[in-house]
Amino acid sequence: MQTLSSQQLSAAQKEDTALSILHSWKEAGSLPTKDEVAIESPAVRKYWLCWPQIELHQGVLYYHWENVYSLKPSLLLLVPASLQMEVMQACHDPPLSGHLGETKTLQSFHWYGMGSDLHKYIQQCPRCKGLKSSSPSKRAKLQSYQAGAPVDQLHLDILGPFPISSSGNKYILVIMDQFMRWVEAFPVPDHGAETTARMLVNIRCYVDQNQKNWDEHLNLLTAAYCSAQNSSTGFSPNMMILWREVHQPQDLWLGLAERTWSEKDTHEYAHDLEKTLGEVHDMARQHLRGAQIRQKRTHDLRAKECSYNIGDLVYVKD
Repeated sequence: MQTLSSQQLSAAQKEDTALSILHSWKEAGSLPTKDEVAIESPAVRKYWLCWPQIELHQGVLYYHWENVYSLKPSLLLLVPASLQMEVMQACHDPPLSGHLGETKTLQSFHWYGMGSDLHKYIQQCPRCKGLKSSSPSKRAKLQSYQAGAPVDQLHLDILGPFPISSSGNKYILVIMDQFMRWVEAFPVPDHGAETTARMLVNIRCYVDQNQKNWDEHLNLLTAAYCSAQNSSTGFSPNMMILWREVHQPQDLWLGLAERTWSEKDTHEYAHDLEKTLGEVHDMARQHLRGAQIRQKRTHDLRAKECSYNIGDLVYVKD
């Protein structure tokens, strides 16, 4: 996929029905009145309402977005209609994207009606539809795990069995840091204790018809997971441990990945890294407290507890 230059992105925006109007406003240096914009499309009227957040950089329009849990604001590319399908495909379909849904696209891009478009696209994804399972008829109330710092609590699970790969692997050993949500996954030929690890069930999206190569995609899937913003912490695992986001293929394609150079020496950089990670972790703790309360409240509304006795016959879901 060839990287698009600023000139190509600007040209694509100027060919877009709504974005071309925004470009004309920027070039004129003036904004129409409410009465003048009333005849425009819903997309144009929406951009008019949030005009202070629309910025022009190197001839390309961006949406200035501030997240209360982020250390700095983000510039989201305003994607013209001609590129929207390609953006959704690039953010959702490849192994490095991991079929992770809407959140990842919302972090880098913006267009009018994007949430609805993403939802429809993901609903129509044949691989995702094949993985959907019905809600359980019985569920206990939610019990939360608590962790306030990196490596306070690690979770280990075994996912599988999968068809035996060409390398002789049948299971995936999954390790996750409870606080940072950092994930590592390792293909293994057998297991000692069989449990269910739902976190990386998307591996099934990348199993070829002969089902012999699934273990080759594990690094891509964990990279996809660690690059996506976590709804509980408010940050991606990459940000929690690296203090930065890792560039994705779609960033390179659309020219969003900028190379930055630091003039600081090693000790100064390490000092700033420690300070900033401390701020990130403080904000993550605040977000975690609220997220745990919301998740428990939502989960328990649908809880249907059922007690079992030794000897009771039950169905086991395959």
